[in-house]
Amino acid sequence: MSTSQAFSPATPYVALAVAFILACTLAGCATEITGTSFNDQTAVFEKGEPSFMPQPVSESSDAVGNDVTIDEQGWWAKDGFVHYGIVITNPNDDLIARNTVITITTYDKHGTKLTGETATVSFIGPGESIGYAGIAGEGLVPDRVDITVDGATTVWQDADGYTPIFTVDSYEEQDKLYFRYEITGKVGNHTGGYVSNVPLCVLLRDDEGNIVAGYTGAAYRIKDGRSKDFTVTMHSAPSHASVDIYPQWDLEQ
Repeated sequence: MSTSQAFSPATPYVALAVAFILACTLAGCATEITGTSFNDQTAVFEKGEPSFMPQPVSESSDAVGNDVTIDEQGWWAKDGFVHYGIVITNPNDDLIARNTVITITTYDKHGTKLTGETATVSFIGPGESIGYAGIAGEGLVPDRVDITVDGATTVWQDADGYTPIFTVDSYEEQDKLYFRYEITGKVGNHTGGYVSNVPLCVLLRDDEGNIVAGYTGAAYRIKDGRSKDFTVTMHSAPSHASVDIYPQWDLEQ
């Protein structure tokens, strides 16, 4: 006696019902994922108007300052990219230095130039020495890195009424092993207004106080007179004894 698999006339309808339920479920998931539009997200980051806002110095301005200087520099190259850090000083007690261009040049062991690129230090308060950090290179590990400043690029602004605008209120660092470190802390906003983005430059120093690398991060959405948490994760970072953290004013806001 032969046997055959039982077949019910209702089977096709059951299959269609399952397919319909599955399609509705997937559609619902897709709606949930994309339910918040780009405009809704960017509305959260809408910036305010700080009371102390650096203003352009006109071409006819008589403001002339002594050139800013790079007092310290150091770098670390792992995985082919240079993580550099500098200390740059505005020696003028009555002027703010803005938009100062620095040049980062890398060389191989024979002294042949590998790469050359520029970066802009947007804001240095009167008489202040600040840290600045960045990434340079094109995947080639250099033997030497030179960082120079182009004093002619600095735009000067009168410092009347200036007070320090950002503070690092607290921080701590954790070694996450395998060349990865994490810094958490709080940045205070004293600009007189809401600030959407505060870039952070982190300088790593060895036991003798020398800069061995530089990394960057940011704090976001800080109301005036308030502090906000930040986290900076440093991948492929060298061993170090201490860190310095410098908030910057992002003039593109």
